[in-house]
This record gives sequence, structure tokens and C-alpha cells, in this order.
Amino acid sequence: MRSSQYIPFLLPFAIAWPYTKHQGYGTSSTQLHENLQDAWYTKYTKDNRSEVNTLSTKNRLVTPNDPTSVYSCVGPKAEDFPGQDEWLTFDQLWEINEPVIEKANRASTYNDDLQAAIKEVASDSKVDARLILALIMQESSGNVTIHCTESTACGLMQHRGSHPFSPSSPKSGIKSMIEDGVYGTPQVPGFLSYFNCDASTPAPSELTWVNTQLIKGNPYAAAHVYNTGHIDDDTLSTDRGKSNYYAHDILSRLQGWNGWRGGCEKSRGCDGLGFEDRNCW
Repeated sequence: MRSSQYIPFLLPFAIAWPYTKHQGYGTSSTQLHENLQDAWYTKYTKDNRSEVNTLSTKNRLVTPNDPTSVYSCVGPKAEDFPGQDEWLTFDQLWEINEPVIEKANRASTYNDDLQAAIKEVASDSKVDARLILALIMQESSGNVTIHCTESTACGLMQHRGSHPFSPSSPKSGIKSMIEDGVYGTPQVPGFLSYFNCDASTPAPSELTWVNTQLIKGNPYAAAHVYNTGHIDDDTLSTDRGKSNYYAHDILSRLQGWNGWRGGCEKSRGCDGLGFEDRNCW
């Protein structure tokens, strides 16, 4: 997994690959634990437009006028990050990111299939569709034909062992790539496996190499592990002595950042996060 949020014009790269149902990693659950659903999951309708949101209309956050310059400076500890009541709605986030997705794919051809697949996987896994969208945008800018990186990190969520895009079956292929990132592949756990690590549930035996007690059912900490493969303390702005922006970028995307340079430059001025020397493309 990697971040590619500052490269919205990635070259397309298509590989024919047969679609198979996700196998997942180890014996991890295929749904977010119920106690975590209560805190971090919002249900959506099946029309791929409207959503069932527990927040009243008057309490919903306003879509930012300039998504290019949005950035959140909370942190650095996981406990400092906000709950889902400080996220925009899915419809708002989709409206912000749709132009980025179209540029990444050089067309709107896959927009409907991508949006539908996100909501389908969210409904099945109980990982909020907004989180899935944020991870996709962070990893691939929504480019369905993105290159594999590090030889084996492929697909919309740049997950090791994931299927690349299948031009012969785009709809099922897009869903497969998202499932790989959420559920994992036989080689590597997915985001859900890390997210499900909370104090009330013993860590799965296949995740004993991760300090799961530090994740505590926190989606931002889970995103940090999804990116780095480990977590050493509850400070999410660093990774083994070096600055790490991933969790902060995910939050900022949930609050309306579209991943472009302005937000990156704003992050350099976040007090106490150590992002002063961040390289913004």
C-alpha cells in the first residue's frame, strides 16, 4: 500500500485478470465488530445517491469551497482524531472527488461502477463507505487501471496480491480490487483486519506480529498500519522516527480535501506534527 494522492494524472495500465471472489486473509472476520459499527459506520441506501444518515440536515458539515486547500492539523495521537460526526457525508465526498477520479481515468466511464462497488463492499463489511473512498483516493486517486507498485501492490487500494483492473469485466473487477483492500488477500491483511483490533476482542492469531493493542478499534490507527504494516506507539504522525502523513491525510480527505497540492502545503504548517519538510508534488 502506498500514497499517490499528489499524482492525479497517472498513466493507465490495463491487464486482463479473471475475477474471483475475495479470499481474504487468515481467519479474520468479514464484518466490522458491532461495537465498532456503532461508533464508525453509517448505513446507506442502495440507489448510490442518497444516504441514511443519523445526523440531521442542520448538523451536517458544509462542503468546503476550496477542497484543494483543506487539511486537518489534529493529532498527533490517535485519541486526538475526531469521530465520524466530523466527516462529510458520502454524497459530499463523492462530489468533491468525482472530478479527480475522472481526470485519473481520463473519462467518467467507471464512475458509476466505482461508486456502486464502494457502497456494496461497505454494506457487506460494515466499513463505512466514506473510509473506503478516502483510502481509494489516497492510494490511487480512483484510477482503476493504475500500475502495480513494488511488483505486487496492485489495484485501486494498492494492496499486495490484489487483482489489477480487468477490462473484460470492469464492474466485477472494480469490486474485486476494493474487496482485496478491505478484506485482504491470502498474502496480506486488509484494512478491516486492522480496524477490528480493539480492546474488547483478542487479536487474531495471524496478526500477532502487529501491536494490535495500539489500534484500539481506531480507523485512523488502522489506516496507519494499512500504510506502514506496523504501529509502534499511539503517535500517528511518525513511523519509526520519520514523518508519516497517512492517517492525517485520510482524516483530511474525510473532511473534504481532494488530495491536491494546496492541502499538502497547508499540512507543513501544522504545529506539533513535524510535517515542515513534507514534499508536496
